[in-house]
Amino acid sequence: MQPVRILAAVLALVVAGLVIHPAYGAGMAMVRVAHASPNAPAVDVYVDGTRAFTDVKFPQVTAYASVPTGPHHVQVFAAGASPKGPAVIDATLNLSSGKTYTVAATGLLQSIAPLVLLDRNRTPAQGMARVRFVHLSPNAPKVDVGVAGGPTLFQRVAFGKSTRYVSVPARSYNFVVRVAGTRTVALRVNHVQLAPGAVYTVFAEGLVKGMPKLQAVLSADRLGSM
Repeated sequence: MQPVRILAAVLALVVAGLVIHPAYGAGMAMVRVAHASPNAPAVDVYVDGTRAFTDVKFPQVTAYASVPTGPHHVQVFAAGASPKGPAVIDATLNLSSGKTYTVAATGLLQSIAPLVLLDRNRTPAQGMARVRFVHLSPNAPKVDVGVAGGPTLFQRVAFGKSTRYVSVPARSYNFVVRVAGTRTVALRVNHVQLAPGAVYTVFAEGLVKGMPKLQAVLSADRLGSM
C-alpha cells in the first residue's frame, strides 16, 4: 500500500488550497498529479483533517502547485464517504524543495502504483517547442511515436516509461502512435498545436480494445506564446 499512500499524499498537497505559481519560492517544490489509472474510482482527499479535493477522476492532470516542505497528514476516502470512518489510505508525507515533478497514478486498480517523473521545463530555443511522451496504457505494447508522414520521435516506449524531451519547430502536428517496430497504428493524435516557447507532455492513457478507450492527454508543462 505504500506506493498508493505516496501518490495520494502528493495529490492532496497539490489540491489542498495551495497557491499555484510559475516558479519556485523559498523552501518549495513544484508538484502536479496525473490520474491515469483507467478503472480506479473517484476519491475524496483530506489534508490535515480538511477536505482538499472532491471526486477526482481519470484522466485528470492537475496544475502545478508550489508545495511547502514539511510533514502533512493525508487521508483518502471513497468519494462521498464519511471521513469519520476508516480511511482507505492514511499517511504522512515529508516534501523537500528544488525540483518539478509529475506524480502519475498508473496501472489497473488491483495493481495501482505511482510513477514519479522529473519535469525539465526549461525554455526552448526561439521558435521551438519541447515535447515528451509518457506511456500509461496498462494493456498496450511498446510503441513508436512519430509525426504522420514524417520522422519517428520516440522508439520502443514501454508501459510506465517516459521519453526524454525533444525540441521541434512550433506548429500544428499530427502524431501517430504505432506498435513498436511495425506500421500498425494504435492511436492517432491530430491537430496538436505546439506553441513557441512551450513545453508539453503527451500522456497515452486508457485501454486497448477496452473502456475507457486509448486516448492522448496533452499537458502544457510550460506555457509559451501563440
